[in-house]
Amino acid sequence: MTSSYRNQPIAPSTQKPWDYTDIPLIKKAIDQLNSEHKEYDVSRAALSIFTHYFPLGGNWAIVPEFRVEEGKRPDYLIEKFFPDPDDHDLPKNLFKPKIAVELKSESGESLMEALDQLTSSMPTLVDDMGNQDKSNFNIFLIIIKGKSLGFFEYHNDRSNLYEDGIQHHLGAIPFNLPQQTVPSGRPQYKGTGVVTYKDEYAKANEQLEDMSHAFLDLDKDAVRIQQVLLWMKEHEPLSGPI
Repeated sequence: MTSSYRNQPIAPSTQKPWDYTDIPLIKKAIDQLNSEHKEYDVSRAALSIFTHYFPLGGNWAIVPEFRVEEGKRPDYLIEKFFPDPDDHDLPKNLFKPKIAVELKSESGESLMEALDQLTSSMPTLVDDMGNQDKSNFNIFLIIIKGKSLGFFEYHNDRSNLYEDGIQHHLGAIPFNLPQQTVPSGRPQYKGTGVVTYKDEYAKANEQLEDMSHAFLDLDKDAVRIQQVLLWMKEHEPLSGPI
């Protein structure tokens, strides 16, 4: 019996590579975002994609509405479970945060407002994670607004980012920055939209600089999104200077 949940995106060169839109449930969930929709419709599409690539059977947990000390909460926190870590300095049965996710409907808050909201909930979460995991104060972020998706990595040490001249927004660095400023081997893409940032140490009304092409389309860019998600499963945000 042939399963529609094939794991290998292998196809003849004349065909589109397999991706999550070949799963009818996910395709339908994404298609519903083409018309008027609510945030729960975005949540349905996002959770369907995430559970496919971060399954329970692979020791992944997806936690909804993860509350943090700041009183805010990411819509989802994707965690990796380590029942018996190879590093014996780490506790057994460790749930390690991997990706924080913020969701908005197309008519909801802007992408920048969503990024502001998500980064504002990160400091305590990432500090707590770093204190138990060898000072690893970094995490991946995903913003989804309607059908637009952006990948970021978040760093708590903003002062080091400023010193190194790395463009970021409150510690969040888009994946699509120019090659010379991103970790070697990280997937890159050219999408749509603009992310702006303001130097927190600059004077008021300092001109904003653009970080363009940061967002992909859940449907049209499914192959690239799949590529990045699979890469994120096997890698960590860069630690130390970029």
